[in-house]
Formats: sequence, C-alpha cells, structure tokens
Amino acid sequence: MTIACPKALMEDANHLAVSVGTNEADFGTFANCNYKKGFGQYCVRAFPCPPEFFDTLVAEPQLRDFAPENWSKTKAETAQAALLIYQGEGNLPQAQAGKIVVIADIEPFSAIAEMGLTLREVDFE
Repeated sequence: MTIACPKALMEDANHLAVSVGTNEADFGTFANCNYKKGFGQYCVRAFPCPPEFFDTLVAEPQLRDFAPENWSKTKAETAQAALLIYQGEGNLPQAQAGKIVVIADIEPFSAIAEMGLTLREVDFE
C-alpha cells in the first residue's frame, strides 16, 4: 500500500493512523513531506498490509489503548473523509490537495510516479 498525504492533512492523518495502527509510533506516521507535485508537498509512506486493513481504514475510528492523550476522533474522521482509495478498478488517482490517496497492490515507486509525485530536494543545513 502506498499513501500520499498532503501537508495540510498530515496531523489529521496521524490521528487516523493511531486508530488503525498497532502502537504509539503510528502517531508519527506522517512526519515529513518527502515528495511534491507542483507547489504542493506530500508525505508518502508505503508498507505491506493485508486486504482486511482497508475495512479497518474506513470503519469508525476507535480510541486505542496506546493513543496519546491528545488523540482526536474528529481529526481521524477528517482524515477518513479525505481518503481516496484505489484497489485496482478504474484510473489510478493523482495526488491532490485535500485528498489522502491510498493505492493498493501496485509497487510503491510505480504508484508514486502514477500519482504525479516527484522527490523533494531537502536542504540538510
């Protein structure tokens, strides 16, 4: 699975990540913008997941026992409302402001290219 999250939705996406994740580290899933499209910046993450993960992703967000005190169901629901999930039917979606694009079953670098994203140059100084 490859996920492209626009910078403006990263905080909300981290609340959703905790709701569907396995530990407190999930609150930092979307931490930096490593890709761009035009003037937009995106945090892209890729990882394997079982097919049933997508059911969890769209189910009502749940408070997990490892969630930080500031976890917000409202923020998780905001991220959920922004999901654009591709599971092999129709055209691959492009990365876009206001949408968290989730692409399943496609090699991550191919998915990133299909979404129209390019790697950002990072200044380490």
